Amino acid sequence: MQQIIFAMFAAGLFLAAQNMAKVFFHGKEKSFSGLMPQDRLLWMKAEAFQTLSEELYEQEEEPVSAMESVWGLFQRRACTNCHYRVNCEKVGRIGRKKYAGSLIRLMDENKWEQYEQGLGEWLSWCSRGRETAQILAYCMQEYYAEQFHRKQLRDLQEATALQLGEISHMLRQSAREARKYQPLGEGMLKKLKNAAYRRGIVVGEAWSMEKDNRRLVIFVTLRTRNHTTKSLQEVLEVLEKLTGRHLMPDKNQKMYVSEEYEIYCFTEAVRYELLCGVSRIPRAPERTCGDNYSIFAGDGSVQLCLSDGMGSGVRAEQTSERVLNLLEEFMACGFSKETAFQMIHTSFLLQEERETYATLDICQVNLYTGVCEFMKAGACASYILRRNRVECIAFPTMAPGLRTESGYEKARVRLQPGDYIIMVTDGVQDAFSQDGQEDAWQELLLHLTQKAPKRMSEEILSSIPQNDKIPADDRTVLVAGFWDKQE
Repeated sequence: MQQIIFAMFAAGLFLAAQNMAKVFFHGKEKSFSGLMPQDRLLWMKAEAFQTLSEELYEQEEEPVSAMESVWGLFQRRACTNCHYRVNCEKVGRIGRKKYAGSLIRLMDENKWEQYEQGLGEWLSWCSRGRETAQILAYCMQEYYAEQFHRKQLRDLQEATALQLGEISHMLRQSAREARKYQPLGEGMLKKLKNAAYRRGIVVGEAWSMEKDNRRLVIFVTLRTRNHTTKSLQEVLEVLEKLTGRHLMPDKNQKMYVSEEYEIYCFTEAVRYELLCGVSRIPRAPERTCGDNYSIFAGDGSVQLCLSDGMGSGVRAEQTSERVLNLLEEFMACGFSKETAFQMIHTSFLLQEERETYATLDICQVNLYTGVCEFMKAGACASYILRRNRVECIAFPTMAPGLRTESGYEKARVRLQPGDYIIMVTDGVQDAFSQDGQEDAWQELLLHLTQKAPKRMSEEILSSIPQNDKIPADDRTVLVAGFWDKQE
């Protein structure tokens, strides 16, 4: 099975190269008019990835019925070399197929009592009835195994198509953004050059763009005068004075200007901030907690993530850690959290050697708008603690996790300054799932005495009912406080 999957990937790469060649050398009847030279290539690559994605979606196998598949396999296994085949042919092949089809249908529908009754009729048609009935059952098991592998391949194919489509979207988005960058106006550029020159910094070229939510981004090429080194803060002060906006330098660049020309990026600063705290307790008697958490910043947003690995101890910890590491890597490459989820699911499909399971709980907070989006796959409910009430973020039909299905649930909430986001694993929620304990959880959150997120998470864990001193499952609490930086 593993070889089939890798062969499929190899074929996918071949088709990708083939489609690239079609686009670059033979061309497609699509209009690229109005594109600048620097983004035309991105659009051409995007078209190639989109074409390949559509081809993968269109590749559907014709369904094969259980009757036809199992009967054909049974004939090869039981009838080809049977000594009584001639006699059976005389009695009637159609009758054997009819009764075999009846047994196959009963096994497929799990009607075992009726199967035992139908088995008697089968014995009257086949000279080796007991033996061939067992062979028929084995053929049915092989059919189920084959269907399972086919489903894995279909899931893998659909996930690959989705990923290629997402890459196409990212390339188009990059091309659109490249066109949005415009040279800084002559008047503002002149003011910038004069103000920076007085501070010992030479400005070369500059470009600006307003991204979504009117967020300003500026790129400037800079160098210093007289072989000196200057702090980037001096340029930042000049730009803030000229634009009238609060800016911050990109964190993935040097924080000083040297004597060689380099390009620097400045982005409008976020309005809100998020402070986080996490507390964990492993399941007794384990010393390693099977839950894992991740907090990482993106482009003006923060991702809060929890993952609960199947079981407990080291193996569960490794599973949940792998899920979160993959999530961070995919999102750092520019994939959306939805596509990252599908890619992680694809990765877990390849693990046939053992059953692997992990929940995934994501909370993405936009620090420009205050909009908070939850995405859950098999995860517990989350909570937003406001001044006088607790808001529960739960779904009526939770997806079963990353191993068996690739579904998830989503919800959006707008946060207000002073709100707290509380995310927990099922070890915490199960402690309050007994009769009469549901309201106790709400009361606990409303009467927390601590205000710092870390202290709040510790207080929640320490306030779990005393009759449950030894945790029956790993327990993790993640608390994030939301504040307005301008207040």
